[in-house]
Amino acid sequence: MLAYLQANRRSLGVKLTAGEPNWYNVQQLSAIASGLGLSNSSQIVAAVGTSGINLGTTGQVANPIEDVRLVRNFIAHKTHAKIREVRALADFGSQGHVYQYLWAKTLGGVERFSMWVNAFRVIADTCCW
Repeated sequence: MLAYLQANRRSLGVKLTAGEPNWYNVQQLSAIASGLGLSNSSQIVAAVGTSGINLGTTGQVANPIEDVRLVRNFIAHKTHAKIREVRALADFGSQGHVYQYLWAKTLGGVERFSMWVNAFRVIADTCCW
């Protein structure tokens, strides 16, 4: 698929960085899904672009895509700019660590990282069913 995107990036209007699109970007995702002729493209775009995700008895949570992107970028590229982006998500103190943020209890006492996994399951289910 990446070869297809590389060959058709201009006609699709997709910007590639290091050979890949910004998968979290709803506009790019929509162009890619439409360009590939996916029958469920509107479901995919709606699921990824939703602001809130219903986790059943746990309740409604914010879509974690942007938070995951920021934390992933910090872990992959440990720079001062990246840690500032992550610290903007939550204050974990001068001695704190990003892992404190990931394992902090959230809605219903669920660790943030586990809540993200559950949210992505809902997104995946919405895309496929």
